[in-house]
Amino acid sequence: MRRTWLAALLVCGLPALAQTVPAGGVYVVDFQVRLGQQVPAGALVTCKVHVQPQGSATVQTVVAAGTVQGASAHCAVQIPSTGLDAAALTYEIDAAAPAGTLLRTAAGTAPGLPRPPAGGAARLNLNLTL
Repeated sequence: MRRTWLAALLVCGLPALAQTVPAGGVYVVDFQVRLGQQVPAGALVTCKVHVQPQGSATVQTVVAAGTVQGASAHCAVQIPSTGLDAAALTYEIDAAAPAGTLLRTAAGTAPGLPRPPAGGAARLNLNLTL
């Protein structure tokens, strides 16, 4: 299952972060990940973010591929705002070998995000260790 979504992520590609910001604004989550030790060459790191605006039963999920360099990785995730108030955010970071075998994973809850300004961004920087 995990291998399938990693493959789909790589085959389908990801929307560029430089895309036009929607009128309702965006949530931007920037992950700096310390892997604890160097991962094998060709390893994949993915960041999955779930955003649930207050007062809404809808949860938006976005997955982004990270860049790996030595024992660190970086992921940036951009999620369009629904125009509601502040939002709760949970995340999952996975490091996998080139064959898809899961090496490390971490999950957590981040501080709530304020409502993005119209046409702007609510930003969150997270520094994590896997």
